[in-house]
Amino acid sequence: MEKARRTLLGFSTEEQFDKERYHSPSLDYCPVYTWMWNAPVTQEQTDKQLDEMLRLGIRRFYILPMPKSFRPTSFPTPLEPSYLSEGYLDAYRYAIEQAKKRGMQVWLYDEGGWPSGSACGQVMLQDPSLSQETIRVTEREASKGEVYSPESDTEAAFFEGQRIHSGYTFPKTGLLAEYRRVRTSFPKISSADLPDVTKEGACDLFIKLTHEKYKTRFADLKASGFTALFTDEPTAPRPFPYTDEIKTLFKQQFGEEIENYLPVLMGKAKTNERSAEIKIKFFDMLSRLFCERFLDKERAWAKQNGIAFLGHLDKDDEANGSVTGGSFSLLRALRRFDVPGVDAIRRQIFPKCGKAGLCDNKFFPRYASSAAAQTDGRHALTESFAVYGCGLTYDEMRFVINFQAMRGINVFNFMIFPYGRTGYLQAGLLPHFTQNTHPDLSAFNLYAARLSYLFSLGERVANTALYAPFADGVIGEGFDKTAEAYEKAGKTLEQNHILFDVVDDDFLQQAEEDSLSFGVLAMGKAAYTTLVIPPCLYLAEESVKRIRAFVKGGGKVATTSPKIAKRIGVPVTKDLSSLPSPLPSHGGESISYAESTLKNGRIRFLMNEGIAPCMLSLPTAGTLPYLLFPASDKVYRPTEEKGFFSFTLYPGELVALLETDDVFDAETHALPQKRLTLDRFLFRHTHKLVIKEQTERLPLQEEVSEIVLPSPRPLFPKDFSGSGEYQTTFSLPEKASRALIDLGMAIGSAEVILNGKTLGVKVMPPYRFELPLAYLKESNELTVRLTNTPANEFEHTDLWAKYRPWQLGNYRKEEGVFHADSFAGGLYDKVNIYYE
Repeated sequence: MEKARRTLLGFSTEEQFDKERYHSPSLDYCPVYTWMWNAPVTQEQTDKQLDEMLRLGIRRFYILPMPKSFRPTSFPTPLEPSYLSEGYLDAYRYAIEQAKKRGMQVWLYDEGGWPSGSACGQVMLQDPSLSQETIRVTEREASKGEVYSPESDTEAAFFEGQRIHSGYTFPKTGLLAEYRRVRTSFPKISSADLPDVTKEGACDLFIKLTHEKYKTRFADLKASGFTALFTDEPTAPRPFPYTDEIKTLFKQQFGEEIENYLPVLMGKAKTNERSAEIKIKFFDMLSRLFCERFLDKERAWAKQNGIAFLGHLDKDDEANGSVTGGSFSLLRALRRFDVPGVDAIRRQIFPKCGKAGLCDNKFFPRYASSAAAQTDGRHALTESFAVYGCGLTYDEMRFVINFQAMRGINVFNFMIFPYGRTGYLQAGLLPHFTQNTHPDLSAFNLYAARLSYLFSLGERVANTALYAPFADGVIGEGFDKTAEAYEKAGKTLEQNHILFDVVDDDFLQQAEEDSLSFGVLAMGKAAYTTLVIPPCLYLAEESVKRIRAFVKGGGKVATTSPKIAKRIGVPVTKDLSSLPSPLPSHGGESISYAESTLKNGRIRFLMNEGIAPCMLSLPTAGTLPYLLFPASDKVYRPTEEKGFFSFTLYPGELVALLETDDVFDAETHALPQKRLTLDRFLFRHTHKLVIKEQTERLPLQEEVSEIVLPSPRPLFPKDFSGSGEYQTTFSLPEKASRALIDLGMAIGSAEVILNGKTLGVKVMPPYRFELPLAYLKESNELTVRLTNTPANEFEHTDLWAKYRPWQLGNYRKEEGVFHADSFAGGLYDKVNIYYE
């Protein structure tokens, strides 16, 4: 049965490709920037920065307040007025009102700092009973004959594997393990204590202190320009919450005292069949409390106010993130969002890792897109770039978002646009995207908007499900081996271009009953005809029953585990790479694949995830597809030769193959055959980025020097950040009907100016610019402006010596390592003009 399309304010989907929408994507597809309020806020500065955003192509944002009390000893911020004070709320209202006047769109970030849930400590100040409680283990040697007398905070004590109680006389000397209940704060580097969001009333108070305070300034959030509520890494106490209520609930639901199993829960005793079952039930109960008492209440508030609920959880890049990230069931929690998300920080996704070559990028963005599909949604988000450092190039940025888009992400949140930009504030949570540091940012933002548009079209295809063995993570023992098999299975599926989502036991047990008899696992928009189960220790009996019904209906199960195959009643799959691929042979090992169906056709996406250019050759099936490269607004047609069409993808580059009956004006993608090579230029540096008490982009009056490309010396030295110009003249040997310039190997953002008229900006390869025939003369003046990253200046300024390490933030050392990879910039090869 066809489902009605669900629409959310600020999150568009369309049934078919529209060339005008692609050329200029609407506001709903634009990336959302994190506006970090980390300094005194004034109306004058707010207006100035909103105008700066528009110049940089930033049309959507949310305000991330960074209160003084957030991390005063590792991330000091002089935010004024004080967070959630009347003055702060007035300043916030002014910013939102001015944004609306400028036609911008905003989200409401629900916290001061992160993780969400504490109102930067104010929840705990109002109600200390909501504090986090968990278990810590203390061990000591008990002496023979000693009579045991526990402290008041002791929940249970064990001697040689047996539980003991007060008055117990130790028969011999041995190790005593005491399991004590402690009140804890997280993170330790913050003075803002977190409440336990699994406690009844914690989220209610959080909403009262934050969301409802914002509503005193915005009676109607929707009318004020808000489209979403963003929650950031909410978490239960770790390793798990432990309260009198939780003990009682567990006893009521399962008839057991959880105290008896504390050694197993804390990893101090081996797990047997019974304790494994208890462990799974315990964490299942905790995950439900987390979802019902925090996420569901946040979503209900958002719905009541006419906006979407979105965000991401902690440790979402780890196979065992369900346990380590404080949600206890990652996919269950993500399915609570209107727009589920992940974050890509600290180079969790990156094109290359030093001399080792390719990074081991994992498929974790699929958690968000899978959860979206399974709840009838079409959107999944990423929060990207935090702690990537200011040496992050646009080419690397493209790789990060393309990699996630290929795995179902289509809403992009980029960090950071900073409010405070003086002194030590310039060092915190890089990169900082500003006019001085990233003057060509608007070109990348347009690229991201086109990417979002393309990946929001139609319906994303995923007909295979990969089972995530989260229960093995709860049990703990042997999980490293399980995780390795699980990650390997996902990587094998991706290498063979199998279109898949990730599922858990909840999904298997709640999939539509009727669909099983047709061999389909269905829920929401998701419909899978193949289920891949990697080797794992635990698979719930109820899940097995449903899988058997799925197989009986004609569904396919692939598993390399003889034990699981026997249990379900299917043959063992010797190699997952034997599963049929939807993509024909193409000549590229580093190519990833995704697909969406349209009302009148489909889009197939190909990305080069390798570190070298890749020439692809695909068979022509019927009519030739249109080629869409999001860096360009043009629609291309490839050239067919002997039943194949070919094109090259640069590292990190992505193409959309549009197959449709619609007809569009298209240009040829083939390069003209004739070539003019330019290698002699006059060069000079034109602007220098200087980081002192504030960052400035200063013009330079530098003499030109004659150079021949490729130059034997670096024209952008390691201590220089800024721009340089390459100037030359040329004449085409004959009159041309078409011409373009290719800058070849370049690093940085590039602007080409022909006879005094700009041809635009390219911020990543291929650096090709069409040369308008109307601009060409008999003798032509050519200027190429290259701008590199701020990393060079950041690592060579003497400013940081004025401050103590804690003032520069706890990410400074890590980002410095990243910066060392990013000192290059400029043209590195000859420039070619192709014409015909």
